[in-house]
Amino acid sequence: MLGRWRTSSAVIDIEPRAAAAYNNRGFNYQQLGKHAEALSDFDRAIELAPDYALAYQNKAWLIVVSENDSLGNPSVAIAAATKAGELNNYGVISDLAALAAALGPMNNLKRPSGGRKRSWRWPPRSESPTPRKCRALSESQAFDPTLNEQPASDKDKKDK
Repeated sequence: MLGRWRTSSAVIDIEPRAAAAYNNRGFNYQQLGKHAEALSDFDRAIELAPDYALAYQNKAWLIVVSENDSLGNPSVAIAAATKAGELNNYGVISDLAALAAALGPMNNLKRPSGGRKRSWRWPPRSESPTPRKCRALSESQAFDPTLNEQPASDKDKKDK
């Protein structure tokens, strides 16, 4: 891990506008337990490349799993995870996982421990405002693209 951190830092020394290097170093900082440094690097990656979805996703995960409440609150994690999802048209499952994890505190759920493992317990379906995509993912159901709730086209209606 330390070697990867050094490699990312060396790239940043050579090319200080390398957003991917900041994102990678931020991820390595997170793995080393240096959460404030990780957040700073994720924010720098986003500043350099505002359409860099993975940096938003990593920022969301950091806030969700960190015990350090000064890094941000659930709304910051939700905003970051939502932005990652929007940038990828909600087509990347790990963006949805980050969003589901970030939405947990909004439903009075306990913070996950030990990384990105699913440890949330959802309230009954009738009580939860959580989007169906996130619920399906969280409950380890197979992801169903029809959950997009997009209106059926005229052709689709005729086929049924």
